[in-house]
Amino acid sequence: MEKLTQVLKRIERLGSPNRFKEVRRLGLRARAGRVSISILENGLPHNRAGFSVRSKGSMLAVRRNRIKRLLKEGYRRHKDLIKPGADIVIAYFDETKKLPTFSETEKIVAVGLKKAATGWQKK
Repeated sequence: MEKLTQVLKRIERLGSPNRFKEVRRLGLRARAGRVSISILENGLPHNRAGFSVRSKGSMLAVRRNRIKRLLKEGYRRHKDLIKPGADIVIAYFDETKKLPTFSETEKIVAVGLKKAATGWQKK
């Protein structure tokens, strides 16, 4: 059986903490449920995405990393909703400490990206 590796390429990832802060501070925001999506133009021919999960309270790193993996997969499946040339930060906020399912996360990310795309396409 062939191993399928469908991950974000290195050039599709937003790595710099300073760029994360800049996108969150200056970017266009859209919120859907427990997800906040910020978008800022990057001047490149492709999009870059970064993911953040709040560690407030006693959320364990294992749970945060699981949520990040869910967010990444949700974004990967719906990244074509955003036209190329944007830096995107997807932040997850949840006070309930309940671990979301993949279908919940994918739906929330899709709705958030659609909202963000509507505002972004108008620019």
